[in-house]
Amino acid sequence: MPAGGPLLLAAALAAAPSVGPGPADGVVAAVVPAGPVCAPGTRIAKIDVEVLDVFDLTAPEQSRWFHRAANAVHAPMRSRAWAIRKVLTLREGDRCTPEALLEAERGLRLFTFVQDAWVEAVARSGDDVTVRVRVRDAWSTRVRLSFDAQGGEDRSKFKLYEQNLLGTGTALGWENLRGPERTERALDVSAPALLGRGWRAASRLSDNSDGYHREASLERPFRSLADDWSLSIAGTTDERDEKVYGGPDPIDVWRLDGHSAAILAGFSPGGSEDVVVRRFAGLAFERRSWRLADAPGVGPLRPDLAPRDAATTALRFGVERREIDFRRVRRVETDTRIEDFDLGAVYSAWLDVAPQALSPDAALWLRLAARKGFELRDGSFFVIEATHEIRRLRGDWYGARTGLDARWWRVLSPSRTAFFRAFALTTRGAEGPDRPLLGGDTGLRGYEAHAFAGANLLLAVAEHRWFTSREILGLARIGFAAFVDAGGAFDGAPSWRDLHPDVGVGLRLAVLRTAHGTTLHFDAAYALDPNGPPNDGRRLRLSFTTVGFF
Repeated sequence: MPAGGPLLLAAALAAAPSVGPGPADGVVAAVVPAGPVCAPGTRIAKIDVEVLDVFDLTAPEQSRWFHRAANAVHAPMRSRAWAIRKVLTLREGDRCTPEALLEAERGLRLFTFVQDAWVEAVARSGDDVTVRVRVRDAWSTRVRLSFDAQGGEDRSKFKLYEQNLLGTGTALGWENLRGPERTERALDVSAPALLGRGWRAASRLSDNSDGYHREASLERPFRSLADDWSLSIAGTTDERDEKVYGGPDPIDVWRLDGHSAAILAGFSPGGSEDVVVRRFAGLAFERRSWRLADAPGVGPLRPDLAPRDAATTALRFGVERREIDFRRVRRVETDTRIEDFDLGAVYSAWLDVAPQALSPDAALWLRLAARKGFELRDGSFFVIEATHEIRRLRGDWYGARTGLDARWWRVLSPSRTAFFRAFALTTRGAEGPDRPLLGGDTGLRGYEAHAFAGANLLLAVAEHRWFTSREILGLARIGFAAFVDAGGAFDGAPSWRDLHPDVGVGLRLAVLRTAHGTTLHFDAAYALDPNGPPNDGRRLRLSFTTVGFF
């Protein structure tokens, strides 16, 4: 096994910058002071749940006729108190601690039907505490017709879905997606609150222009530090085309027939208030076969990138150590809500072992990951992530991938944030569909999609973000960005001197009253390398997309 990957994980974290105290501009609060109400030895005797409308009609800027009409239309889908209780990590009878209240609040904000949430200890009688849970509903009924154009490739989306069906938290949706790879028509269903407490079910049925996709899952995940077990059962089946790129145009097209299933149990010996260790064990089944789709009988143009057939039944083991360290911030990654910015350290290792006695093909799959966040002395945030994985199939090592991703944010003022990202990826023996690609759809905004392909990839992004207080009918807030990108993909040794730069500006429309910071990006990027990729000759590219960050 190549030793470079694990060494890079250790070196990356050891080389992280020094840190120190000092709150950043934009930090709301690190903890919620519970004071004498939620004191040691107290327990939660009562939980009151209050669900707030999408628009606050008591606020002058949200009291127009269309705000009142929107609340009325949303009324049948308003979250039910019992559904909020089912997805809440707190129970009556639990110990009352400030950390548990914060964790419950963060957990509620993860759901797409929740715009924002507040969990507070409000009263105490002896050792019994009353906790108030307030949830601001997000607008959950959506009809979305959008057109994304990035890197010269167009994608259209039509989505009709309800994220909170009859207030139960159930999501039901249909979508039609048209892109350069395929046209996809899919039905999605997920239910985080209809089954027993903590259980979730989800499925996706998709009929595509090049095949189909089916998946279903049932899980009881770890929802809080106090949870001591988890269980998940999942299965997928696929038939689709996968393209191998050597530039903007595909080299080969492979047809996949794949099936997979897994059952995984997790165990936690009991977490503290700031550290939790979880162990996993299970069984994973996979069958995949490939055939050349674009030129059957002729042979691939790049046989060295041909994907491998496999038939494996593997024992799966995993361990994860997580350190809890969140900041409640604003205007770091979104413009519309409080962000639970995670600075905690996460270390994980996963191993799939398919022995010959159990599996048609002997195989091994190792995945390592590490993530650590810091608040620096100047009040900025720095997060570094490192990953490494490698596979072995029928005695051959392949698919080695080592990645390093560093991101830095600094809130310069209530209206300005600076952002920088540096990303590096190196591979060895990668299959064609997993080959690193870089272009207008993956971070290099001034160039074509898939403009660059190679075994190694480098990308650097610098962005200055301007947030404004100007709103459009209380539905969206306007912002701006200026950026510089530089990147490239190489089959040989990466070199910063061979990167392809671009510069650009962007308009941002942060959609209010929705969850997860939905933001429309309108960007104009100019390629600075006239002798760059074998593209269509355009140096100015306009793009539009919908994402979950500013």
